[in-house]
Amino acid sequence: MFISQCKTTSGFQGLLLAKEKGSKKLIVQIDLIIVVGTLKGSMTCNARHHGIVQRWNDLLQSLDWEVRVTHCYRELNQVADSLVNLGVGLNGDFVYFNEPPRKVLTLLYADQVGAKFSKLIVNQ
Repeated sequence: MFISQCKTTSGFQGLLLAKEKGSKKLIVQIDLIIVVGTLKGSMTCNARHHGIVQRWNDLLQSLDWEVRVTHCYRELNQVADSLVNLGVGLNGDFVYFNEPPRKVLTLLYADQVGAKFSKLIVNQ
């Protein structure tokens, strides 16, 4: 399942879709470490993220799911980052793809074979 979302939906629609599709095991990778820490109960998020994080917690606790929430740097999850960027350019807040969009096929292959990418950091 491939989901592209604008950032304001914060993955909640993806969780609802996983529920609708009958998923029982989920790995949720989030690039906001404060949200990951809040979902795991080790941190407290600010008011900006509190509402959506509470909705996530309520949904995750209400279902019989095996869920692993992890932090993943955006640069290490280029497939998800590509989907987010694709979603920003589409009409609507939520788009579901039955197959991987053409833009992410190369990245999926790179993930499959374990390709590594460097991040260029400019010293100012």
